[in-house]
Amino acid sequence: MDHHNEKPVNSSKTTNTDQSPSSSSSSLSRTVYAHRIQNYSPLTYTSIKEYCNNEIKTSIYTIWNFLPKIIYEQLHYMSNIFFILVAIIHLFADGATSIFAIIGPFSFVLLVTMIKDIIYDLLRYYQDKQINEKKFFIMKINIETNEIYWILKKSKFIHVGDIILCKNNEEFPSDLIILSTSNLNNKCYITTVNIDGENTIKTHYCLLDTHNIYKKFLNENIIYNYNNNQYNNNNNNQFIDLLIKVNYQQPNEDFNNFEGYITILINNKKLLINNNNILYKGCKLKNTKYIIGLVIYTGNDTKLLLNSNKVKRKYTTRESKANQILFIFMIFMIIFCIIFAMVTKYWSFYHLNHIYIPFENLNSIWLQIKNVFRFLFILNYLIPISLIITTEIQQIMLSYFIRNDLNLYDFKQDLNTKSNTPQLVDELGQVNYLFSDKTGTLTLNEMNLYKIAILNIDKVYVLSDQKLQNTNDDNHYDDDHDHDHEKKDKKKREKDTNQSNRLKQILRRTNKFGHIGVVYEELNEYQNQYNQDNYGFISSSDSEFDEEDNNEQVSHLVLNKIYKSNETITSSNENLNNLSNNDNNNNQLPNELIISLTTLALCHTVEVSEDNEEKQNGTDETMCLDSFYQATSPDEKALVIGAAKLGIQFMGKLLNENNSHSRIYRLEYDQFLQNGSDQSEIMEYSIDAVLEFDSVRKRMSIMAKHPDGTYHIHSKGAESSIFEISNLSTGDLKQLASKYVTQFAINGLRTLVYASRQVDSKEYYQLLDEFYHANSLFGSERNDALKKIYSKIEYNLTLVSITGVEDKLQPGVHECLKNLRDAGIQVWVLTGDKEETAITVSRSAGHFTPNMNLVHLTNCKDFSNFAYKLFNYLENLKNFREKKRNLKKKMKQFFEKSINVIEMKTNNRIKIDFNYQNDFVDEKYLYNNNHNNNNKQLFISRSYKNVEDRPRYRHSKRPGSSGEPMALVIDGKSLRYALDPTLRKTFLNLCLHLTTVLCCRLTPLQKASVVQLVRSGFSEFGVTPITAAIGDGGNDVAMLLQANIGIGVYGKEGKEAVRASDYAIPQFKHLQRLLLVHGHQANYRICITMNLFYYKCVTFVTTQVLYTFYSGFSAVSTFETVLFSIYNLTVTSLMCMLFGIFERHLPDDILNANPYLYRRLKHQANLRSWYVCLWILDGIWHGTIIFYGATYFFTGGYYFSEGTFYDPRGNIQQLFDMSLYGCATYLFVWFSVSLRIFIASHDYTIVVFGGILTTLTVNIAILIALQSTTTLNNINFRSYTKLCRCPTFWFALPLILTIANLPSLLWRIISDAWWNLQIHLSSIPNKQIRRKYRRSPMVWFLALTTNYLTDSYDIFHRSEIRQDSS
Repeated sequence: MDHHNEKPVNSSKTTNTDQSPSSSSSSLSRTVYAHRIQNYSPLTYTSIKEYCNNEIKTSIYTIWNFLPKIIYEQLHYMSNIFFILVAIIHLFADGATSIFAIIGPFSFVLLVTMIKDIIYDLLRYYQDKQINEKKFFIMKINIETNEIYWILKKSKFIHVGDIILCKNNEEFPSDLIILSTSNLNNKCYITTVNIDGENTIKTHYCLLDTHNIYKKFLNENIIYNYNNNQYNNNNNNQFIDLLIKVNYQQPNEDFNNFEGYITILINNKKLLINNNNILYKGCKLKNTKYIIGLVIYTGNDTKLLLNSNKVKRKYTTRESKANQILFIFMIFMIIFCIIFAMVTKYWSFYHLNHIYIPFENLNSIWLQIKNVFRFLFILNYLIPISLIITTEIQQIMLSYFIRNDLNLYDFKQDLNTKSNTPQLVDELGQVNYLFSDKTGTLTLNEMNLYKIAILNIDKVYVLSDQKLQNTNDDNHYDDDHDHDHEKKDKKKREKDTNQSNRLKQILRRTNKFGHIGVVYEELNEYQNQYNQDNYGFISSSDSEFDEEDNNEQVSHLVLNKIYKSNETITSSNENLNNLSNNDNNNNQLPNELIISLTTLALCHTVEVSEDNEEKQNGTDETMCLDSFYQATSPDEKALVIGAAKLGIQFMGKLLNENNSHSRIYRLEYDQFLQNGSDQSEIMEYSIDAVLEFDSVRKRMSIMAKHPDGTYHIHSKGAESSIFEISNLSTGDLKQLASKYVTQFAINGLRTLVYASRQVDSKEYYQLLDEFYHANSLFGSERNDALKKIYSKIEYNLTLVSITGVEDKLQPGVHECLKNLRDAGIQVWVLTGDKEETAITVSRSAGHFTPNMNLVHLTNCKDFSNFAYKLFNYLENLKNFREKKRNLKKKMKQFFEKSINVIEMKTNNRIKIDFNYQNDFVDEKYLYNNNHNNNNKQLFISRSYKNVEDRPRYRHSKRPGSSGEPMALVIDGKSLRYALDPTLRKTFLNLCLHLTTVLCCRLTPLQKASVVQLVRSGFSEFGVTPITAAIGDGGNDVAMLLQANIGIGVYGKEGKEAVRASDYAIPQFKHLQRLLLVHGHQANYRICITMNLFYYKCVTFVTTQVLYTFYSGFSAVSTFETVLFSIYNLTVTSLMCMLFGIFERHLPDDILNANPYLYRRLKHQANLRSWYVCLWILDGIWHGTIIFYGATYFFTGGYYFSEGTFYDPRGNIQQLFDMSLYGCATYLFVWFSVSLRIFIASHDYTIVVFGGILTTLTVNIAILIALQSTTTLNNINFRSYTKLCRCPTFWFALPLILTIANLPSLLWRIISDAWWNLQIHLSSIPNKQIRRKYRRSPMVWFLALTTNYLTDSYDIFHRSEIRQDSS
C-alpha cells in the first residue's frame, strides 16, 4: 500500500528483460507501449491483433451453431436417444403407427426446449451487448495537428495500450495500470464487489512520476495543443513525455499478485508496479472524480474472466433415479417385444389355413426382427416423451415461487431469496448433511470491540454503552485556527479541522457513541457476570445452556463513555469519583491502556472515506463511524472504531513528502483523557513499512516512527503466530496471555494478540533498506527475500495486549438448527476460528445441546498420535453400545412390556470418560517416525476390523448410533491425518457414531475436502448422502461448489458466496423454510408428477397390449397416428404439469411446524421401487378396466349384442366398427387419467379447474379439427359425432371411470390418513414408540376419522397411549 514500489529499478537487473526469457525476471514476458507507439523516431506502432479484443461473450449459441448444439445437448438424455433410434427403425419396418407419431411429439418437445434456451441465451446476449457498447473516453494523439484529445469509444473496441479515462461510479472495462488520479494524494478508491463481493472501499495508488505527466489531461472536454508551449520542437519529440513502456506478467488468474515495472521513455526511468497500482475489470471507482489508466489486459485475458470458469452442471438424485426407471422400462419393453414376436410366429404358423393370414416365410430372421420393431412402435409409448420438458418447466416455476416468497424476504435489508440453479429445487427436500460456516452465517458479522486485556498490568477492560443511550448533546465544537502560518500549512490544518469536526459530528449524532470522555471503574461484584454471561450470542430464541466458568477470576473494568461539553465536564468529574472503587484518579485512562489503544489505531490497513463537503460539515443526519472508516476486514474496522470511541481517533493518512515509501498516520487524542481540558491534540506517526497479513504468517506488522522520535515495530495476529515471535516475553506473560485468549474465546469473542518492540534508529533504517530492496526484486527471488526480512522484523517482540471482538448470533439461529436436527439433517459446522470460540458459538446456537459430550481430536502431534486416539474412541464407543444392548436384554427379561427407551436414558444414563490426555504414553513406539509405514499397516488392519462393526447408515435410530448425544471436535491439523486413505474409513465410522461434528481452524480447501469426504466416503456405508453447504464469504465458495446444493447468505464478507451458490437467502433462519417447506413441496410435486407420467403411459399401452391378444398378435392399434402423438402432449401433460406446480398435499405451516415430516420423503421415498410399482399396477388396472369395459359395452365381447348409435335422421345403427371402438377407448383413457390426477390433488384452486377446462377445450378442438379433415371413405369419418349419439357410450363412461378409479379413491383416503398420522407422530421423538403406534389398528382408525386441519381432537388422547408418549 505504501509507495515502496516507486523505488527505481536497477537497470542492470532489468535491461535484458525483453530479450532474455531465461533471465531472473522471465515471468515479465509481456511488453506494452502506451498509445501503442513503440518508436517515435521513426514513428512505429504495435499491432492491435497481437492481443485479444475486449468484447465480452457469455452467450452460448450463434445463428450457425444453434441447431447442432441444441441437438447435442438433448442427446444427453437417455429417453431422447431412444426416441431417435425408434424413429430411425421406422424407416425399416411398417407398424401400427407412422414415423410422424414419434417425430411429431419429439419435435414439439425439442421446439419448446429450443425456445427456452433461446430466451435464456438472448438475455445473456443483451447483457453482453450492454457491457460491450458502453462508451469510455480514449486518449487520441493527432500527430499532424499536434493535438491531444479524448474520444468516446465502445468498450468492445478498447485494445491493449490504450489510455482511457474513467469517472466516478464507473466500472473499469479492462485491467488497467493507474497513471493519474484527480485526488491530490495520488489515491483512488474502488470497490471490488464483482470480484470478491466486498462492499468496503479499497485504496489504490498511482506512481508520482506518471501522475505528474498525465494529471494535466484530466478534463475530457479540452483539446490540448502543444504548439504554443514548451514542447513545441517541430518534430514528434514533443510527445515523448507521454510515451511509456510496461513490462509485466502474462495473463493469470491470481488477483493477489502482480509484478512489473514501467519505463518512462523520456528519461528511461524504471519504476516498480505492484497490485496496489492495478485496477481490475469489474471494479468500480468510488469517491474519486477521474482516473487515467493504461490498458494491460483485455477481454478473456482479464483476471475477472480468467476466474470465471463455468461450473459443471449439478445433477440431482431424482434425475439419476429417473434414468434408472426409464432403463428398466426399456429392458422390459424389449423383452415383451421379443416375446410377442415369438408368439406371433407360432400363432401364424398354426393359423395358416385362414384366408386373412398372409403367406410369408415365417422362418425368416428379418421377418422376426421386423415383428419386434412393429411391437416396439406400440410399446415405446411407455417412455414419457414430454417428461423432461414438463419437469423443467415445473422447476422454473417452483424456483419462481421461492424468489417471491415473502416469508423468505428480509424487509430490513430489502433482500429476497435468489435461485441460481432451478434444476436443484426438488433436491432441497433430500438433504442429509448440512455444512455451515460460522462467522457471518450463524453470526451477524457485526464486529464490536468488547474487551481489551492489558498484559503488563494484568487488567481487562470491558466496553459498556449502557449509560450513554439516553444522553443527547446538541453543543457544537469550535476549533481555533492560527492564521499566521503559511498557506500550505493553513490548508492542511483546515482539512484537519474538517475531518475532526466530521468525526465529532459522527460520534455526537449516534446515541450509542458519545464524544469522548472515558471513565473506568472496577466492578468486583460483577466479575461473575462478565465471566459467565455469553456476551454477543443471544439469539431471538432463548439459549438452552448456561456456560460454566472454570477459569480464574480476573479484574474487569468497565469503560463508560460520556459526552464532553463545557456544561457537563464538572458534573462528569464529580461522577468519576463516585464510580471509583480505588484510590487512583479515574478521570483519565491509564498510560498502559493509551499505549495499547494507540497500537490499535496504528496497526491496520483502514482508510478514511473522503465524501463531499456537505458530509464533512456534518449536515447528513445518517453519518456514523461505520461510513467514516473503510476496511477490507470487519475485525480491523471494529478495532479502529473501538479506539475512536475511547478517544484515540484515526484521522487518515497523508503522503510523506520526505519519503515516498511511507505514509503519515494522523491520530487525534482527546486531552480530556488526561487533564480534563476541552481540547484535542493531533499527533503524526510515520508508517514506513507495512507487512500485510497472509495466511502463512497469520499476522500483520508495521514499522512506525513515533512523534517522540522513537522507532517501533507493532504486530498483531493469531495467538499462535504472535507467540512464535514474542521471544522477549517471559513464560508467565505468555501463560497470562494464553489464559486471556482462552477466556475471551469461551465468551464467544474473536481474539487478536498485539506485540511490540522498540528499536534504535540504526537497526530501524537497516531493516527498512532490506525491506525496500526485497520489494524491488521479482519472482521467487522476491518471495525468498521478503520471507527473510519478515523474520528479521518480526523478532524479539513483547506481548502488549489482547483484544476481544464480539459477533452476535443471527436471529432465529437456535430454533432453525433445532428444527433442522429434528428433520433428520445432520449439521456440521466448518469454521476457521479457534476451538474455544467455535465451541462457544455452537453451544449458543444450539448446535451443541446442553447435555452433549464432546469428543476432542485436536492438537494431535503427528499421524500416530491421531490414529491412536481415533481407534481408542471407537473401541470405547463399541464397548458402550455392548453395555447398552446387554442392559436392554436384561430389562426385557424382567418386563413383558417393551422398554421405554426415553425413561431408560433419563434414569440409567451411562457416561463415557473420554479423557485421553496421557493415553499416548502407553504406546510410545507409535511415535517413532522410522516405523511410520509399519504403523500405517497396523492402522489399516485395525481399520478393517472396526469397519466390520460399523453401524448401518440408513437405519440408525438417529444421527449417532451410540444412543447418547455426542459431538466430535476436530481441528485443521488433525483433519489432515483423518483424510489419509489409511484412516478415512475409520474416521467416517467414528462420525457415524456421533451426533454432530465441529471442525475448527480449517482453510477453504479443507472445508471443500470435508464435504467431498462425506459425499464419497459415506457412499461406502450405504446410500450416498445429499449434502448442502451454506456460507457467506469468499472462503466458502469451494465448499458451496463441492456440495450437492450450495446455499449462500447475503453477508458483510461480500456477495461472492451468493454468486457461486445455487440458492441465496438473506439470513440463516430462512434455511428452515427453504428446506422444510419449499424443498419438501418441490420434491413431492415433481416425484408424484413423474409417477403420474409412468401411470398414464402404462394405462395407454395396456389397452393396446390387451388388444394384441384379440387381434392375432398382429401389432395393430385401435387409434390413429395423430392420437398417439397428442396423448403425451395436449391430452394429459397440462394436467400433470399443473399438478406439479400448484399441488399442496400439506399446508406450509404444517410442514414448517413439524420438521419430522421432512424425513418422510428423504432418500427419494416417492421413487422407491415398490411405490413406483404401485403406480404401474394402477395404470395396468385402469387400462384393463377400460379395455374390457369398451369391449363388452360396444362390441359385446362375442357374447352380447353390440352397442348402437343414432344417425342424423334418428335411426338406430348397430354397426359399431373398430374406429368407434378405438375412439371410445381413447376417450375413456383420457377421462380416466384426468380423473385420477384430480383425485391425487389436494389443493383445488382456480388454476387447477382452469387447467381442466383448458385441456378439455383444446383437445375437443383438436378432435373436431381432425374429424373435419376426414372424408366419407375414411374409416374414422364422423367417429366422435357417432359416439355423442351413442347411449351406450354415455352409460359406460361413468361406470368405467368409477370402477377404474375406486382403487385410486381408496389410495387417496389411506394416503391422507397416513399423512395425518405422521403429523401427530412427529411430536414423539422415539422411533420405537412411533413404530408401536403405527401398528395399532385403533391409531389408524383415529387417523382415518381425524382431520388434522380442522379438528383439535388428539388421536393420542387415550390415557394408555399418552402414558407411553409422555
